[in-house]
Parts: sequence; structure tokens; C-alpha cells
Amino acid sequence: MESNVITMVGMSGSGKTCFVYAMYDYMQLTHNGFSFTAEDPDVDLDLMNGWSSIAFEGKWPPGTMETTNYDFFVQYATKPIMNFSWCDYRGGVLTSRSDESDKKEFLQRLKESSCLIITIGADTVKEILEGNMRKTLELKILNSLIKRFEVENTRRIPIIFALTKADLYTKDEQGKLLDLIKNYFNSLYTEGSGWMFGIVPVTLGRFEKTENPRDIIGEVAPKNIHIPVMFFVASVLKEKAAEIQGKLNDIRINRSQYRASLETAGEQSFWSKILNGDRSKMIQKNLSSLDEEEKNILTQIADIEASLKSMSSMFKVCKIFFEGKPVDF
Repeated sequence: MESNVITMVGMSGSGKTCFVYAMYDYMQLTHNGFSFTAEDPDVDLDLMNGWSSIAFEGKWPPGTMETTNYDFFVQYATKPIMNFSWCDYRGGVLTSRSDESDKKEFLQRLKESSCLIITIGADTVKEILEGNMRKTLELKILNSLIKRFEVENTRRIPIIFALTKADLYTKDEQGKLLDLIKNYFNSLYTEGSGWMFGIVPVTLGRFEKTENPRDIIGEVAPKNIHIPVMFFVASVLKEKAAEIQGKLNDIRINRSQYRASLETAGEQSFWSKILNGDRSKMIQKNLSSLDEEEKNILTQIADIEASLKSMSSMFKVCKIFFEGKPVDF
């Protein structure tokens, strides 16, 4: 089973590590038929312990000082349907020089990514909305990653903006979020760019400020925490469905050609069959093989359609765009 690559990026303090802990805690259980399982049992324990520290011990994890890889199985209706590799890069990697080892690794992984999850913290957005233009540098750095991908690839991958700490926004600030994304990531809105992207607010709950920044006071109640990665899963399934549909079309073309050949073979003379063999038997065998292949493909398409239908309600909290135009997903 081919593994897909998800790269999650965000500036230091944007909540990437907490996001991973909460997402895994949520998706370990089955939701809309889907669940995730860490391939490495030690990673499974690390993620559960990380969330336990937040939810039950009232402690935020320390800032991410090193890059961490996670590999997951995705199951639908208890059956494995895909794998994905998730990489959580330390926030400082975005502002480090290119000669640092993990920066080189990051840039290579970015080039090979199947999906990009960009975390932007509410504290950053609020400062920008309040007029702190120095903070816009963070969004410009994130935008430069997309521009780099455009230069190095002809393909396009799904991008989702996870607007973390969404509980901090006022109603007025919520109304300005889409314009902020459009202003600083405007190439995504360009006609002909081919970009599909989503924007979703996520939160771990409602919290109060504390003297110790690692202490948690408030309500731990994650919302929308699974949406970014499920957006990616849906994108992969849609692409797979289109690929399989193409195979189905090829089968139907080949069947038409075999049937025409079968008619021609039926006109073989007795001596031609003796000398050259009866081609109709071989053609009938090929037609039977096509019928079996078509049956398997139709089953795959039905399974994908069922899984996509199952998850469609998840994306009502998202704003999803293709080349800047709102689309249903």
C-alpha cells in the first residue's frame, strides 16, 4: 500500500504538536466509519501520553525542538484503505538557514509532499489585525513555501489552513479571516493555478492565561481537530476514484474492440482455424477477464463512493476553494 506524505508546517507556538495529539486521540475511535492507527506501537503510546498530559494533567507540551515523523494506517469500515506519513517540523525550521540539516530535509520533503497542512495561530492573526505588520512576516514565510512548491512542481496538492486557537477570535475577527488568507496567499486564488485548498478553524477548548505558560486552566474540548487530515484523505480518495474510472473506461473500449474481433473471428474458414487456430476462443477468454476486472473495479468505486459520502458532513465547517472559487467537497 503506497504511503502518502503529509507535511505540517507552522511558526513556533502555532499549536502543531498539540494538534497532532488531539487529532490522534479523536481519530483512534471510529468516526463516520474512519479511524487511524499508528504503525509503530511506541508512537501510539507517545501520542496517547501526549494527549493525556493535556487532557488530564493540565500541562501543555514543551515547544517542539526536533522534527517528528508519524506513520498511520487509515481504516474505513474496519478495512485498511491507505497509509500516510505525517511529519511535524519544529517551528524554527522555517526561519533557519538552508545549510542546516533539517532545513534541507524539510525542503526535500516539501517537494515530495502529497498534502500541506499550514497551522496559523490566532495570536498571530489577532496581532496582524490590530496593526502589528511585523507579524505579517510569518504569513509571508508560509506563503513562500507554496511559491517554492509551484516552481519545483507541475502537480498541485491539497492545502488546508488550520486556524488554531480559534476560541480566541471575536466575531468581528472571524469575519476578517478569509480576507487575511486571500491577501497573503493570493496565488492560490489565481485562475488556472490548479490549487484546491480549505480553511478551517480548530481549537482545543477555551483557556485562561496563566503565569506558567505550560499550565492549563479552562475547558479541554477539541473542535474540528480531525478535519485537516480528513480533507487530505478525501482528496486522495477522489483522485483514486478518478484514476479507477479511467481504467473502467479503458475496459469498455477494449471490450468493444474484442467484440468486433470476435465477429471477424467467426468468419474464419475451417482451414484457417486448422492452420492458425480458432481465435474466437482466445478472444472469449479475454472478454471474460475484462468482465472480472470490471466487476472488481465497480466494487472499488462503490466502496470509495460510500466512504466519501460517509465523510461529506465533516466538511460543513470548512470553506473549500478551487482557484479561489468556493466549491462543494
